[in-house]
Amino acid sequence: MSGLINVPFHGANLYLVEHQGQPFVPMKPVVEGIGLDWGGQFKRMSNNADRWGVVLMEIPSEGGPQMTTCLPLRKLAGWMATVQAGRIKSERVRDKVVEYQAGQGEAQQQAS
Repeated sequence: MSGLINVPFHGANLYLVEHQGQPFVPMKPVVEGIGLDWGGQFKRMSNNADRWGVVLMEIPSEGGPQMTTCLPLRKLAGWMATVQAGRIKSERVRDKVVEYQAGQGEAQQQAS
């Protein structure tokens, strides 16, 4: 992979970027696309950086390269499973979390 690869997923665009021979997912677009708070999710990922394989890397963007927090694609389903839909107040966001959790395998197959 070079640059970003766009993966359509439930009406949103997820991105993949290669790092050390593995596909990684820039997490801010995922978190914000679901409707979750980036600050809270960033803290959760950072507090367990080894568990999630968190990597800060430079990725291309329209405004030029920027540093972003990424997870290995293979860890994305595990991270999604930790999001507790029942604790989310917004029905729209809760429904989106459930939709993403149910369709996680679909995104990994599309990326392969």
